[in-house]
Amino acid sequence: CATDNNVYNTLFEGMLDCARMAMSWGYWTPYIEEGLTSFSFSICDNSLFCTCRNCTKIKRNEGFSGLYIQLYNKACEELQTYYPGAKLYGIIYAKDTPKTTLPHKNLIIQYCGVSCHNHIINMEKCYPNGGQLNDYTNDIDVVSLKYWGEACKQTGAELWYWTYPVNYHYFFMDTPNIPNLYYNTKFLIDE
Repeated sequence: CATDNNVYNTLFEGMLDCARMAMSWGYWTPYIEEGLTSFSFSICDNSLFCTCRNCTKIKRNEGFSGLYIQLYNKACEELQTYYPGAKLYGIIYAKDTPKTTLPHKNLIIQYCGVSCHNHIINMEKCYPNGGQLNDYTNDIDVVSLKYWGEACKQTGAELWYWTYPVNYHYFFMDTPNIPNLYYNTKFLIDE
């Protein structure tokens, strides 16, 4: 649940505990000395979002993405108390865009590219009835990515694109979508 304070506190404290543990092992020392500290605070990899009254109310106005950006923003703000200037990254799986919620300046949005894996991002509708996974099509990604690019410019947040180099549509073929990586990267840079 993205609106339950007990759930949030458990997640946030768990993130801090993991960070303290990793720091005690010495893995992060060079990064901390260089000021490159970032923390992962991401939702689960599925579309089974919470349907409680509070989450549903926010989703109705801000969509799934807005609901989780609000959660990430809260964690970004609180993280500054422990690690000033630290960044937090959160994964965005949903392609909807919030109406009013903008990302915190210390948020890194890791946009999960799970549209059609057989065609390049800016190919628009690659199938008349939608793409393959959850009926996503590449034109949905184009609209969403342009929105997040502008939103991040507005606040200073970062936008990372997470490529899924897999092919869910044609399991019997070796990943024919690999050549798409060049065109997808070119689109992300140009647009």
